[in-house]
Amino acid sequence: MNSRNRRPSRTVAVAALACFLGFPEPGAAVDVKLWPLFRYASSGAQDELHWTALGPFVEFTRTAETRDLYVRPLLHLHQQRGATPGDRADILYPLAASRWDPDHESFRFLLFTYRRTPEPGTAHAPGAPPPPAEWPSRFTLFPFIFYRQSPERGVRLSVLPFYFDLDDILGYDRVTAVMFPACLRLEEPRVVRRFYAFPFVSTVGGPDGRGVRIFPFYGRKEIIGQERSEYVLWPFHLRTARLVPGYGWE
Repeated sequence: MNSRNRRPSRTVAVAALACFLGFPEPGAAVDVKLWPLFRYASSGAQDELHWTALGPFVEFTRTAETRDLYVRPLLHLHQQRGATPGDRADILYPLAASRWDPDHESFRFLLFTYRRTPEPGTAHAPGAPPPPAEWPSRFTLFPFIFYRQSPERGVRLSVLPFYFDLDDILGYDRVTAVMFPACLRLEEPRVVRRFYAFPFVSTVGGPDGRGVRIFPFYGRKEIIGQERSEYVLWPFHLRTARLVPGYGWE
């Protein structure tokens, strides 16, 4: 008799719990935990939601302006809404990643990279990015293929070791190569280095550069007002000096 009376009570309790979880009061916060299998939390009025599954492996978070999904360690998806929308994805980070913003597009997979973004100072309407037709784009399969396109300079394609011509790379203002290592030119502010049969024969020129090197027999280099060095039968005889402001040469 008692067991029969308990069954309806249990049924009513389960139904009440289901109604509470499925139909919470407007604006009410909900937090359900079945750790480590599942957790669900909602702030209600603030339109925020967070749930996880299998501990830290699967996670989703939603706010008024963002969405984040994690499937660790395989995937991370991020969405940004509101005044500055954008999307970002990381797949087996750092192996592959993509990013999209109103003024930026990029994709990277291993040594392959693609990027498209407007140059600083490009004319555009107030409050809006420049039109995509004026965005420079670049494609790289490092270190062999480099593609650059811009409205000002047109299309440039470099394929190592046959031909290479790029600005602002590897810390230099410009790098040029023809049949590398046969000929290589490195440009810095007021200094130009030229290599022939890299790295054995080279010269240093430009407004502030002086020098020649036939490695390992003889080498002399001077950057006016900064440094100077010389060697004979490297590494047996070496001499270097650097100008330290306020102290002189040392």
